Amino acid sequence: MLTLRADPDALKSRVEGLIDQEMAIYSALGGLIDREAQCVSDRDMEGLMEVLKEKQSYISRQEELLDLWREVAVSLGVSGGRESSAFWAAISSKVGERGFNDLVLKVNQVRQMAVSLLDREREVQGELESHLSELRAKLIQMRNGRQVIRGYGG
Repeated sequence: MLTLRADPDALKSRVEGLIDQEMAIYSALGGLIDREAQCVSDRDMEGLMEVLKEKQSYISRQEELLDLWREVAVSLGVSGGRESSAFWAAISSKVGERGFNDLVLKVNQVRQMAVSLLDREREVQGELESHLSELRAKLIQMRNGRQVIRGYGG
């Protein structure tokens, strides 16, 4: 890791690689959210459970990636993670203005992807909750219908 502190090109390359991995994860999650939405729309609970299991593997990969970001922060002598201003100030001082601007553009793309995915995920969750409310209402209706039938049966 000390080589990252001493070598601006290695540091920039490492950070770009982490950003690229994050973009790949978000891209895959986007496809899974689309499949999730289709399963919710089709009321395919088995398919939905399979998609959620797949999503979990990408979320685990994302957590592993956070550990790699922490390693970069430690190598730079920064106690804050990649979301801290100290982290990006250290990056900027090591890779120079042009290199830093290149990284900022990529980071902004990742942030836009993340916001878009979260918005889409909220939409899908809303639709799922709507379907669950509908299902609960039907179950209550069925239960009440059985009670009425029992009441007539004596």
